Amino acid sequence: MVEKEGVEFLHRQKDTLHTEEDVESAAQREGEESQKPTDKLNAYVQTLERVMQPAEHKPEGGEEVPDRGERNVRLLESHKKELYDKYNIVMDEDHISEKYWERQLQTMEDEGRLGDVPQDEEGNYYIPERAKDRERQRIKEDQEASFDRWVEYLASEGSNYIPSWEIPWILEGVRGSSNQYNEGKGELRKRRKDTVNPYPEVNAEALAQTVNELRNHVEEGENITSENFRKLYGQDLEQVNRERREKEGLLENTEGEWITYSDADQETQEVIGGLEGQGTGWCIAEQGAARDYLETGTLYIYYSADENGEYTVPRLTIHETDEGKIGEVRGISKAQNVDDYIGDVLGEKLDEFGEEGEKYQQAEADMKRLKRLKNMHNEGQQLSADDLEFLYERERQIQEFGREKDPRIEKIKHERDTYEDYVQMTGYAPEEISLNEQDLEEKEDVKIHVGNIELEGGELPPHSLEELDGDLDLYDLESAEGLELPQEIEGELLLDGLESAEGLELPQEIGGDLLLYWLRSAEGLEFPEKIGGELQLSGLESAKGLELPREIGESLLLNGLKNAEGLELPREIGDSVQLNGLKNAEGLELPREIG
Repeated sequence: MVEKEGVEFLHRQKDTLHTEEDVESAAQREGEESQKPTDKLNAYVQTLERVMQPAEHKPEGGEEVPDRGERNVRLLESHKKELYDKYNIVMDEDHISEKYWERQLQTMEDEGRLGDVPQDEEGNYYIPERAKDRERQRIKEDQEASFDRWVEYLASEGSNYIPSWEIPWILEGVRGSSNQYNEGKGELRKRRKDTVNPYPEVNAEALAQTVNELRNHVEEGENITSENFRKLYGQDLEQVNRERREKEGLLENTEGEWITYSDADQETQEVIGGLEGQGTGWCIAEQGAARDYLETGTLYIYYSADENGEYTVPRLTIHETDEGKIGEVRGISKAQNVDDYIGDVLGEKLDEFGEEGEKYQQAEADMKRLKRLKNMHNEGQQLSADDLEFLYERERQIQEFGREKDPRIEKIKHERDTYEDYVQMTGYAPEEISLNEQDLEEKEDVKIHVGNIELEGGELPPHSLEELDGDLDLYDLESAEGLELPQEIEGELLLDGLESAEGLELPQEIGGDLLLYWLRSAEGLEFPEKIGGELQLSGLESAKGLELPREIGESLLLNGLKNAEGLELPREIGDSVQLNGLKNAEGLELPREIG
């Protein structure tokens, strides 16, 4: 049962909350017939608990609980639109004030770039509408991404310490907050209808403090609203960041020691004591999170020397699960990435984990390369095509240690001319490069498009398109007649509507999934040698004429096959082979490597 005080708190915070559509829907789903506000809110919070923190909820029949990460992804995707509609998270572009554009022009003038800006007949500088459209899109994406991080964190294992009844208060508070801190008032700036800034950053340590403070206020019967979030979380966040900044002079000294913690009952307080006041941004600085991590595995924390030569400055933490896997690696740089000085220490520790550590070794190498590219970019040096391929993650994603994307990547890209970079990487002319839907519609001879393409009603992609840096969704296409696919697709290719492979010529390279769920025969179909993601062919009942790729990065799904006659599996499959309908496996040879 939900804590009584928590439900009463929600009712006091917003006395009409029980009449809102999502609360009414939750009450119906939970079978709650009472019309009392607190009973409805109780049902609402129970629903939230399943969506945000489903670890304790088992399916009917006593089956094993599904993988938490996979379940949360499904739940979040199904509820994300509902959350976005409820909290109205993206500003109306009509609310971007004229003063904002004036400030943009002033910034260009301050930076000496006003000469690149067009002038009207009266000689006044102005920002072209197309440039404004790009800026509006950027604002929208930043606001969506920053709110996404809150929703995703609240549904992650790291947020188990947060009572479900506090989640509506947190989301309401985030919705009303900017990411800017008003030092004079000691709070995050209030979000207004013309606020273009993203939402506040997610800092697990600061949020854990805020959650504890809220609980104390509620227990004492104080009147707390979502407006108080800006002050409570703002001050906690500022304190954490200030403490981090004050110790940055110590980072160059990496001499220190690893401490191992594995006993939740005996060592939780030791973990908290070692992190208190250090501004790491780690949620394990609070008791609930520290205990949770120790109950599910072992924590390794590296402390480097302080001003007195004592090993008290936390720099790295590794969480090893009870199954012997590295669950997390966190540093103390922004977004919990590893700072620039401590990479060698981490590398030596990861060697002790064998193959599991190798996954993180790539991240260590990538972070060193990213540091070099950042310095070259800041000094105005030319980046090679290979460097740009790495920066734009065209071949693979940059591996990192933090919970969020390393902010240096987007910062460098944002400061560069993307068209010029793609000219250097691909050799195409600017007019052959599409970076958005407008380019795709207006340019007549596009050779490469950067982004996803979703086409409905049998519509086909441009015949001139040779490369796609994104997904191509043709899910309702029923015939391949006239279809000319790009030679390279970096993301997914969805062709679930095809039942026949007649006339289908697949790309030479597919970096993501290839989905051909309803395909009945693959005879005559040539696959690329490698598919980076999943290959879905569950509609095939016979392997006749089927020549699979040599390598599949994730799973191969052939659930419709009845026998293995003529089936030759790939040499390497990154995840699993699913042959659920197979009744006779005679003659079947498994791949050389699976998973």
